[in-house]
Amino acid sequence: MAAQLTQGEDPYALRPDCTDSAPPRFRIKPGKTLSSRAWYGAFNEQGQLNLDKVLKRIRRGGVDPAIRAEVWEFLLGCFGPSSTAPERDALRASRREQYAKLKAECQVMDNLVGSGQIATSPRINEDGSPVEEYNSGEISVADEISHHQIEDMNRGYQQTSKASSEKQDAKTIQWRLNLHQIGMSDFCSPLALMFQDEADAFWCFERIVSRVRDNFSCTDKEVGVQKQLGVLATLLKVLDPKLHEHIDSIGGGNYIFAFRMIMVLFRREFSFVDTLYLWEMMWALEYSPSSIQDVSVTRTWSLRRRYKGRGKYEAQNEKYGASRMPGGKAPLSLFCAIAIFEMQRNRLLNEAQGLDEVLKLLNDVTGKIDPKEACRLALDLHSKYLRTVRRQST
Repeated sequence: MAAQLTQGEDPYALRPDCTDSAPPRFRIKPGKTLSSRAWYGAFNEQGQLNLDKVLKRIRRGGVDPAIRAEVWEFLLGCFGPSSTAPERDALRASRREQYAKLKAECQVMDNLVGSGQIATSPRINEDGSPVEEYNSGEISVADEISHHQIEDMNRGYQQTSKASSEKQDAKTIQWRLNLHQIGMSDFCSPLALMFQDEADAFWCFERIVSRVRDNFSCTDKEVGVQKQLGVLATLLKVLDPKLHEHIDSIGGGNYIFAFRMIMVLFRREFSFVDTLYLWEMMWALEYSPSSIQDVSVTRTWSLRRRYKGRGKYEAQNEKYGASRMPGGKAPLSLFCAIAIFEMQRNRLLNEAQGLDEVLKLLNDVTGKIDPKEACRLALDLHSKYLRTVRRQST
């Protein structure tokens, strides 16, 4: 197990040459941050987790990096709180075997998988045929590799592709076209640092992707994240009509300037450490056990509130019947984006006369926002939105 970090210590020390990175605001705070002692004390003798206090502690002060990997497996739904220790051990072993099989299958389809190299552009055409000249400048490798090594890799890839191209179906071709998907590395990199076993990291990654899957879907008409931006506009129109009207008047009504925020969940607006802090707070607030879906819709709120083990955001949605409201199924990340807008409200209204100014103002906030404050304000905005919509509908 990783060593316990002391208060004020940077949990992810930067290299001396990384001078342009903003210092993290996250600090381990005794009594607020979920510590190893509090975490392991939340399990009973069978290894079942009492989630209520855990969620509150995460919301108040995040998670000690020494136990972050274990906690995220529960927050993301890899394990249920009612599972026992032996059940989790068996499930972990089964998932590791399944991952090994999936990886082997993927390596057959494309030998880039598992090579330690990173694709940043498609290596096949839309018909499945290999790209004849794959630019070595589009591959970043952890260690420098020679031009001949690049050529060998490309030659081996083309031979593999030529032998199997006739057997490729549309689904396989689409998978290979998306190997370089922009934004995925922003979710992968924290997991690669946290987990010792890449299989465990993969299943957490799968859970994250299931949350943001629609952002990466593309059709001939739109990119998936555009739907989220449309909901973002709906929310801000209710919460701050003046700001929405100003943004719309300067040509920003499609909210394309918030594309990056929503696409990769604020990985560019916060430091690396603070992004992890923000994510775990959001996931704790949004946490909803699958069993909550089995609660009869005829039960009253007074009975529903007795069900423990839910995040505050999810509880507010249940209380106000958010699923029946326009934008009611919006993720907390959209309210976090609006929280950032509100923090910059005066400057946006007074200084932004075009999209360039909006982008510049929002880029200037990188590393300057307290993730806990952003999350707190987002929750307040969510509550305000639900109350406002319910009042307008009566």
